[in-house]
Amino acid sequence: MKRLFSSRKRIVAGAAAAGLALGGGAVIAYFTTGGSGSGSGATGSATAATVNQAAPVAGDYSSTDGALFPGSTQTVHLTVTNNGTGQQYIDKVSLSSVTSDKAGCDSTSQPTWFSMPDVTIGQNLAGGATSSPAKDGVITFNDSGSPQDACQGAALTFHYTSS
Repeated sequence: MKRLFSSRKRIVAGAAAAGLALGGGAVIAYFTTGGSGSGSGATGSATAATVNQAAPVAGDYSSTDGALFPGSTQTVHLTVTNNGTGQQYIDKVSLSSVTSDKAGCDSTSQPTWFSMPDVTIGQNLAGGATSSPAKDGVITFNDSGSPQDACQGAALTFHYTSS
């Protein structure tokens, strides 16, 4: 009777089986699946910024004695401070109103007497940061063509908004 396997063939077959088992050649079966879940988070809120006006010096006024008169201008140096803790973009500063210590000398009573073109800040400010350098705005006391005596000797306060 013939031997089915010779010694040599048995050794080769045993080595091949051991190699498959040890070498990772074993077949692994698995299923795939999807899943879902949820979590929570929160976003911050914008905090109102503060517009700062540096005190103008006499050289900033178009009139020779440093006071505004109808038809003259005043340069103001503006910065913006981000009062929040998160980053906020400040695009522009606008003159929102003018008040004074004299009745009838304000932007509510006389909405066309004072003006200022928007001042571009264009800065992304970290929380607590102030824009730099200061940007100049030019406030004009517009000449109405009629008496503007209500503003003679008035102390003016300029109010700004930022966006």
